[in-house]
Amino acid sequence: MIGHLAEPLGRSARRVLNFIVRYHNSHGWAPTVREISDGIQVQQSGVHRYLTSLVRQGFIRRGPRGTSRTISPCWSRVEEVK
Repeated sequence: MIGHLAEPLGRSARRVLNFIVRYHNSHGWAPTVREISDGIQVQQSGVHRYLTSLVRQGFIRRGPRGTSRTISPCWSRVEEVK
């Protein structure tokens, strides 16, 4: 079974995704984990969990570990949740 079909997008994960999309649209680049954390008032450890879930479900892509600003929305999947 495909991961994104197995689990629905929860409210908090949706908040993270919406923040990423809004930030990307207004700044032209990806937010950092800290900026997401500050923007939605969630601890960074929680943001990491949501990002992992969003990657697994196909809503975002992430660059190599240790690189900054490499979160990118998968626009076709983002359109599905609007």
